[in-house]
Amino acid sequence: MGEFSNLSAEGAKLDVTAMTTLDQVQADAIGCHIITVTYDILKKLPLVGKDLGAYSLETGKMCRDDALKSGYTLQPEP
Repeated sequence: MGEFSNLSAEGAKLDVTAMTTLDQVQADAIGCHIITVTYDILKKLPLVGKDLGAYSLETGKMCRDDALKSGYTLQPEP
């Protein structure tokens, strides 16, 4: 997990810098009052708990759609 930058005399977790989405979830779970994250990490938070099979299917469809829009085709070798 990210490093704790501030601990009170009672040992309460006041501030943590989250480097990954998992760090953010863990910091929240242990009751950190302030969690510092980048926008890139923050925008991934809605993916926590998402069904991985459905997410994989969505990304596969997006990749296929992008390939079709580009007009790129693969030709079999002779």
